[in-house]
Amino acid sequence: FRSGLVIWEVMLSIVLLVGAGLMMRSLFALQHVELGLNPVNILVARTPLPKGQYETAEQKRIFFRQVLQRVTALPGVIAATETSSLPPYGGPESDVTIPGKTHSDPWRAMFQLCSEGYFKTMGRHLLRGRLLTESDVDAARPVAVVNETLAKAYFGKEDPIGQKIKFNLLDEMPQSPKDQYFEIIGVVADAKNRGLQQGIEPEAYVPYTVTGAMERGILVRTGVEPMSMLRLVRREIWAVDRNVAITLTGTLEGYLQQFSYAGPKFGLILLGVFATV
Repeated sequence: FRSGLVIWEVMLSIVLLVGAGLMMRSLFALQHVELGLNPVNILVARTPLPKGQYETAEQKRIFFRQVLQRVTALPGVIAATETSSLPPYGGPESDVTIPGKTHSDPWRAMFQLCSEGYFKTMGRHLLRGRLLTESDVDAARPVAVVNETLAKAYFGKEDPIGQKIKFNLLDEMPQSPKDQYFEIIGVVADAKNRGLQQGIEPEAYVPYTVTGAMERGILVRTGVEPMSMLRLVRREIWAVDRNVAITLTGTLEGYLQQFSYAGPKFGLILLGVFATV
């Protein structure tokens, strides 16, 4: 019985060690996934706006334009942007309509409501065409920058620049344009948009001023430790409107750690401890 117990203990420890080794390999692979964006030194802050005060797209434009101008003027800030979601964890997804294209299966794409500073803040690379400009955003022009996946999936070998695309979800959202087609003005390199373990999905980036719907936040790229800038960023936001709440503050690297790395790391530690014991 004692000999059998030892054999089972050795077998169990080997299984646990193999499991720990596989978890270590998975965690290493996850930490070295090519994101397509640069998460280093990015401060994240959500800004739920007071009810009834910022319902329209124009009201949001006035608020965020002042905030972004003040924040980007701070020493230590490289770039800042308004955002409707947290990269690389996606955003609202919509069925899309493209004139002249027929298909049997539904075509879907995510869309990010952002300002012209989004691409510099996130370290995104332009492949062709142009990016959003301040005048595009201020005028709420119906233009869009798309990722490589969308361009290849829905336009194939055609040049997507100058083509039109419609996000059907906007027809159902309040304070949004109805039956609005967006002209594609640029294509950017792919970046993760469904977490680190999922494939990249079609995505478009449009001026945040085209709709008053959805909650927003800001992303700030800094030249110093991001959390050291939080107090100053909060001060500038409250200088525009003291009633605006500032929630879910942190760094993009911190959110990656929390949402993507923490689970596998905990599993690795747990298996490693039991295997060692």
